[in-house]
Amino acid sequence: MRWLLLSLTLLASGCGFHLKGSYEMPQAYKQVNLTSFDHYARITKLVSQSLTVSGVALGQGPEVHIVSDRLDRQTLSLFSTGQVAEYELVYTLNWQLILPEQEPEQHVIEVRRDYQDDPARTLAKDRERDLLLEEMRKEAADRLVRQLAQG
Repeated sequence: MRWLLLSLTLLASGCGFHLKGSYEMPQAYKQVNLTSFDHYARITKLVSQSLTVSGVALGQGPEVHIVSDRLDRQTLSLFSTGQVAEYELVYTLNWQLILPEQEPEQHVIEVRRDYQDDPARTLAKDRERDLLLEEMRKEAADRLVRQLAQG
């Protein structure tokens, strides 16, 4: 039984399998200095958490700078009354990787989601949109860490 478990573990790790949210960071990015347009922004906290979970020490090293984030929405469909029935939400995260004596590398991450509006349930839909935005921010933070891990 032990041999079977050991064999499966070695097989899984040998093919590049990693647990979700677990990325093997290059040595150059084991320590980074995280800066942001707003130290208290929700995205800054999520990126910090995602880096920490991936084993990155914060404080020194190459600089990961969060330049900006924004949420846009585009109309996808309308009700017969002319009110918007469905939006596409687009969350955009702009960040830079700043290495000593090099030009900053610009990166853009976009996360898209469809969102159905219902004017009759405004409070519930506002809460749903807030939860969706939080999920989009978390995905953007995870993508930033993935991009950093890819070097």
